[in-house]
Amino acid sequence: MSAAVEVRKLSYQYPQHGRLALDQVSFSVGEEECIGVLGPNGAGKSTLLLHLNGLLPEHVAPAPSIWIGGEPIGPKNLDLVRQRVGLLFQDPDDQLISATVLEDVAFGPRQLGVEGAILKALVGQCLDQVGLSGFEDRQPHRLSHGEKRRVCLAGVLACKPSVLVLDEPTSDLDPRGRREFKALLQSLPGAKIIATHDLELVVDLCSRVIVLDEGKLVAEGATRALLSNEELMLAHGLEKPHSLMHRHPHGPASPVS
Repeated sequence: MSAAVEVRKLSYQYPQHGRLALDQVSFSVGEEECIGVLGPNGAGKSTLLLHLNGLLPEHVAPAPSIWIGGEPIGPKNLDLVRQRVGLLFQDPDDQLISATVLEDVAFGPRQLGVEGAILKALVGQCLDQVGLSGFEDRQPHRLSHGEKRRVCLAGVLACKPSVLVLDEPTSDLDPRGRREFKALLQSLPGAKIIATHDLELVVDLCSRVIVLDEGKLVAEGATRALLSNEELMLAHGLEKPHSLMHRHPHGPASPVS
């Protein structure tokens, strides 16, 4: 399986306080693979996601640690990387910037040179894809939290990324909203990397998971096997999902020394 994303010995230290947020993290993601990124608060999950499309570090290092579709992230190709890697922030209000839904979804492709009728059709197609057909003239700040998140996803999809990176995509959604958003994610092609505390979402969507704790990758393996390892989960601030309480694990989980 060729790698859509490859991370090799990625380390990052926040300049403000000197804390090592990521410490020699390495993993890869296949072109159609969906993986979960798990760990307690402060483990480095969001910091890792921000690296995947070049938002961190503030000045991209000359020696690459991340490859997207075989292309190393570097200072000269950030625009290309950010088109290939669509990042959905945890809080949709951090991502919505325009007065109307149409303008918000159109923002990314407009930066890529798409205009006119083609742009309008693309916006309509992406809104339909996320279940918000006809929302073009709505004001984003008046939408529900779940609708805002779908608008953000439509804006990401409008740039036609090959990799989707999602930070807590079901947080603050009610049960129906969570079910609908999960079904939407299942329908989307390409590689997906989901950082979340929603372990039932991980069981349903992700074939494999990695676990971060204090910036280190401490375990990786097949989802059901790793999440069924109660000792491992508790050691890293997690709990065995209810849906796996009476199931036997399938395949090995690999703690990382």
